[in-house]
Amino acid sequence: MAALISDAEEALFARLAASQPESERELYELQERINARVLEAALQEVRVRERLARVRQRVLAVDWREDKPNDNSPPTRLADVAVYDYDNDVLVVAAVDLREGTVTELVEREGAAPPISEEELAEAREIAGQAGSWPEDDTTTVAFPVPRYAFESQPERQRHRGCTLYRDSGGERDLSITVDLSAREVVPDHELPDVLRSGGGTAAS
Repeated sequence: MAALISDAEEALFARLAASQPESERELYELQERINARVLEAALQEVRVRERLARVRQRVLAVDWREDKPNDNSPPTRLADVAVYDYDNDVLVVAAVDLREGTVTELVEREGAAPPISEEELAEAREIAGQAGSWPEDDTTTVAFPVPRYAFESQPERQRHRGCTLYRDSGGERDLSITVDLSAREVVPDHELPDVLRSGGGTAAS
């Protein structure tokens, strides 16, 4: 397989990383170009295709890391492609060697709660908006993954991927609403711990 990052790009990446924050935009754009190649390589790999076939899934992130060997050989630069399988509620991670262009590892991580992606945020706002519980066009909304304890009293949701939306209410307490992304529905307030309840919002109860 062809390398996903060239020697020139690797050198440029190191220079841009060393000149932060002035080069932040250039570094971001370079990494996004390489990430597009990484995603294509990962999602076309046979094991990954077979694992993700016929399940509802979404790419959440591509994170870079280095594996440093014990000897003096150069480190291996890897990109972890994190894909959430909503049907089985598990995070699937494909490790891609940037120099070799190959998937070196495919693992499943139950209970992992990576940050909410932009696509998940958009879906959560749409679900909440359709339920009449949230303005879909509110650009000030922020979102966080629901902690595992939030669904402890609900066996049917215990392993689900959840997203809690927050926005400034202009009052003493911000408004919040929790969406079950696996079930694609708003979680009623009475099913949630006090800390996650809407605080006067219009969430379903």
